[in-house]
Amino acid sequence: TNSVPFATRTILFGIDHARNTMVIVGNGAANAGLTRTVGSLGFDVTPRVGLDINPQTGQAFAVFQRAGQVGSGFYVVSLATGRAGLVG
Repeated sequence: TNSVPFATRTILFGIDHARNTMVIVGNGAANAGLTRTVGSLGFDVTPRVGLDINPQTGQAFAVFQRAGQVGSGFYVVSLATGRAGLVG
């Protein structure tokens, strides 16, 4: 988050498809390569995931292909809990 020019602090979020969780990459230092789990997405996903955060609102959106499904869905994801909800 805070992906704007001259930001003094940023947090790099990601999706761990092997554990079906939202994570923070770096645990304070993104280059450290460590991750910290934010929380469960609430369902199983395949490696076909995409995540973006609106810099104006801080709202996270993702596209997931859920395990066992052919297509993908558009989701909103809580940065506080990691829980994902289907938008469409």
